[in-house]
Amino acid sequence: MPTPQAESPNDSEASAVFKFTPPRLSHSLVSYIPGSNTRRNSVLPREGVHAELEDAVAAEAEDEQQTHRPAALNRLPIGEYLEALERILGTERDWTLYEPMITRVVAQLGDKHLFCGASTELERFRTALCGWIRTGRLADTVGNLPTTMRRADVFVHAYRLLTVLISHKRIFARQQQDEIVVTLHTGLQHWSQTARGCIHALTICLHELPLPMTRMLTGIVAQLSQIMSTQSVSVHILEFLSALARTPQLYANFVENDYKMVFGIALQYIKYNNATLAAGEQPRPGLGSTIGAGTSNGAANGPSSDESQHALAQYVLVLAYHVITIWFISLRLPDRRKFVSFIVRGLLLANERSGENAGGGMELDEQTQTCLDMLARYAFANCSPKTERSFISKALLDPARTMTRTWVMGNSLLTVCAARSTGWAEICVRRPSGVASFLVKLENRQKDEAPDLASLPALLMAHWNPDASADSDLSLHGASASAPPANGAPRTRTSTLSSTPRATRPADPYLDPAYLFLQVTGYPDMTASSAPVPLPDDDATRRAIGILDRTPVVDFHKVGVVYVGPGETTEQQILSNSVGSSKYARFLDSLGELIRLKGCRDVYTGGLDTEMDLDGAYAYYWREAITQLIFHAATLMPTDLERDPHCLSKKRHIGNDFVTIVYNDSGLPYAFDTLPSQFNFVQIIVTPLADRSSGGRSTAYFMVHTQCRPDMPDISPVQEPKVVSHGALPAFVRQIALHANIFAQVFLQSTSSGGRLEYVANWKERLRQIKRVRDRAVTTASGSGVTTPAASSMTSGAAGLLSPAMANEGRRRSASMDTQNDNEPAARLESLLDFTRFS
Repeated sequence: MPTPQAESPNDSEASAVFKFTPPRLSHSLVSYIPGSNTRRNSVLPREGVHAELEDAVAAEAEDEQQTHRPAALNRLPIGEYLEALERILGTERDWTLYEPMITRVVAQLGDKHLFCGASTELERFRTALCGWIRTGRLADTVGNLPTTMRRADVFVHAYRLLTVLISHKRIFARQQQDEIVVTLHTGLQHWSQTARGCIHALTICLHELPLPMTRMLTGIVAQLSQIMSTQSVSVHILEFLSALARTPQLYANFVENDYKMVFGIALQYIKYNNATLAAGEQPRPGLGSTIGAGTSNGAANGPSSDESQHALAQYVLVLAYHVITIWFISLRLPDRRKFVSFIVRGLLLANERSGENAGGGMELDEQTQTCLDMLARYAFANCSPKTERSFISKALLDPARTMTRTWVMGNSLLTVCAARSTGWAEICVRRPSGVASFLVKLENRQKDEAPDLASLPALLMAHWNPDASADSDLSLHGASASAPPANGAPRTRTSTLSSTPRATRPADPYLDPAYLFLQVTGYPDMTASSAPVPLPDDDATRRAIGILDRTPVVDFHKVGVVYVGPGETTEQQILSNSVGSSKYARFLDSLGELIRLKGCRDVYTGGLDTEMDLDGAYAYYWREAITQLIFHAATLMPTDLERDPHCLSKKRHIGNDFVTIVYNDSGLPYAFDTLPSQFNFVQIIVTPLADRSSGGRSTAYFMVHTQCRPDMPDISPVQEPKVVSHGALPAFVRQIALHANIFAQVFLQSTSSGGRLEYVANWKERLRQIKRVRDRAVTTASGSGVTTPAASSMTSGAAGLLSPAMANEGRRRSASMDTQNDNEPAARLESLLDFTRFS
């Protein structure tokens, strides 16, 4: 973007002075500016939004009569320009003049420098625009509206104008910012065509206008729950709720009904998807976006529209369960049990489409079972889903002096490793959503017990140090009782994991005994026939447990980050960059936490070398309770143009990332196929705009938009370019990258090899592995003539979770959501799965 010159001290009038000529104005528009005698005989040329945003002020005036005073050939009175624009949109009757103003001025409004001297006029324009939208009087004066242009389409363009005004938030007072959010809220109600754009704008407001969003969030969520039946906004509503969950300060004032609205939206999408599949129909998320809107990367053959719609339907289902999980974990720990019954009931109603299995009972689908397992894990504690053996457990449980056995209990594997003589034992429970490990001591003195009473207490006291864990998500009350350092100096945390940025509410230091109880039950398999199945202590069992332990308990994502320097256009130029601009460095540092790669074992690195620094010494990562995201930054990887002139060592990581963040400092448009790759699905382009400093505050702004493969639909809130401030940029881009990577994985599974493969998340894969172990144990016992307690009740592939009688009760219960009367027989069905009733 061009850089403005300083104005003359004698020039007090609001105007923008440039080294080059001002933005192209039509004669028609100039006739609305005072002092102009130009006839109204032309309109602005039609150009794409991307071209307008990239070169909004680069055209030369074609008529000498655009001059307003002799000394201002290169000066545009921007205040008068805004006044003329306001008069056109408020009173113009001719569509040929009205149309370019409503459709393409959004590109110019995105140029912060162009309007920096017209705060008063810009505020008047914002007030007028909000008034026209809220009263429905937009384009009322236009008499020749084309038949191809509906009034709702005019409002779509008006909301785009309002969205770009969010970037001018610094000149708006609190009440004026509130009015912007209220107007966007209005757009959710009137037309289905405007709902999607308003949801995208509100997503930006989560980061740019947090205070107005906090005050109006309850009404916005309520409105989303009312329009969720509109197929064109399903993905966008769920992505908005996912982004909202990661800004806990905004919903700090939520009450129980507000949370239930959020859970209810996700549950309704699950129910709709299941019901559609049960009817043998193809779910239709109906994004309202065209397939192939992105720039082609040269792929000639892509999946059909039906396959893309199947991928979208899978993505909606995955997002719905994701929203339930992230919002449940974001709740305060003491409040979580209040919502278990509501969520369980909704999941049961959504699973009615399953009908009866071979035994006549209702069977819950795998995603529902993993969701129930998640509820049991996080309802009473914030424990990490992965265990790390402590020094004391290794000392007390010497493998040469222990005995290990494993049982299958419902959807879990329970392993007990017991010391033969000391009475110490480790109980390890492997479940779909994670692993829990307990070190226990048998207090009943054994006949031949001979403990080392002299050394054992010292060992226990030496091990007790609440600050020693690098990943202490759970801290107990009374931690101050531990001894201070010998030198009296305060403790300092040096682990990179201890300073991981949190995206959700901080963990509560609290452990409910019900958490321990639930870990050793077979929940959600709570029927009487689900007796534990012992597993043989052989190599096959150990291999199966090893495979389960190697399956992650959280979702892993990897995203590439590249820097495009001034004038760079080729792959070799871009990948050879080892440094970037200062803005790029600040942006990269704000994406996540910097970690040392060498020796890194507890962070997913996405293939980066952790032994010899072959891929650099450091990397950035971000994580939350159920997600880890690693950034493959090309500038952090070593560059050796003599040995690797084409930077293939970097390309092998960046080229295998489904999503790439491109920081474009080139001053040129970035082509989608600049870094060609088979897995190049989505690119997030970040382009810095001109900035200023005022009173020590940086006001840097960036244009953000996405490009995707031609066979993929646009799902991002920045499928049309948006202007974002430097403070909101990192979290905003990270959230877009996370959603894009989830969809890319679903899209690849749903469209690969011309088939419609199911997307299998880590939790579902762990559940399937546990079921395979159980089925093999039952089959082996049956083939050898040994009768196991559960062999008669289990079928190949899955257990009959609910008996036929209870299934019939559940179907009768689905006619009513009233569960208060426990005298109804159907209440037994819910009581089986609502663990808060017995914990």
